[in-house]
Amino acid sequence: MRWTGDVERGAWLVARLGRWASVGGVVGDGWEAYARVLHPMGAVRTEYRDDDPAEHPRDPWTWSEVARRLRVPLTPLTSSTVLLGEDEHGEDEHGRELPDGWSVEPPVQGGLEPRLLAALTSSLRAATTTPDAVTVGVWSGWGALNRDFGFAGVGYLGELPSAEQRAADLREAEAGRLEQFEIDVSSEVSAAIQGGPLLEAPWREYVLLTGSVAELADPDWGFDARIGWRRSVWGATRWPMPQLIWPADRAWVVASEIDLDSTIVGGSRALVDAVLADERFEAFEVHPDDVPAAGPSGSGMD
Repeated sequence: MRWTGDVERGAWLVARLGRWASVGGVVGDGWEAYARVLHPMGAVRTEYRDDDPAEHPRDPWTWSEVARRLRVPLTPLTSSTVLLGEDEHGEDEHGRELPDGWSVEPPVQGGLEPRLLAALTSSLRAATTTPDAVTVGVWSGWGALNRDFGFAGVGYLGELPSAEQRAADLREAEAGRLEQFEIDVSSEVSAAIQGGPLLEAPWREYVLLTGSVAELADPDWGFDARIGWRRSVWGATRWPMPQLIWPADRAWVVASEIDLDSTIVGGSRALVDAVLADERFEAFEVHPDDVPAAGPSGSGMD
């Protein structure tokens, strides 16, 4: 996967974007069919019984499972905020504690996690004549892509050193942060974020890369692409993920609006049917004028 400054390759898609926050506004109008792929929720065990003392990791849960446990309806347009509702503290964005000792976390917004995108590539590959010529758009606002985002900090145990030493330590830490940034983000991507060219949509701007469906089939593709993914002694960060993906023959688009809890696939009837039938995804068919629900009915918003 490599950077490209040819942002005109995305002009056709920008021209097809429909109403803000609608399905067509995310993935474009005019597709034969559309699928909404729900981003999994996370479940964490918060209580332990005597007969079940083992710690439980964060498990992916389907929205259907959450809806079943909460005894609330799930429709093709239900949003995660509506599904989770308010917890006992009146909060609606920080998860929901269930009576059986589990806590459900909201899904990640803004991208389809690498393992699910990798699974999706099997259907995408079959639905294009140009699987080796794919464009990927990543929102320019992700902090991981911006050199000046964030700061380096220094902590001390015991007595604080002198002000001069603290200042020197901060300069060293900041130099280390910038050095790590240059490893994580390619110079071309960094330059494009700072000064363009970017693909300009009505409400977002994207840096573009070119590659293949086969590359996206590898959950680790973003490390070589150098788009802010990071490996460290504390683990790996596989983020940010793309907001736009399309092949050169324009047979489909996969889009993940940064504020949405699901990814939209627009393309042929056969492609959408394949996505809906794939048990690795929790997906619903939707339509270009649909908007994820703002109320309990799941009927969308104006």
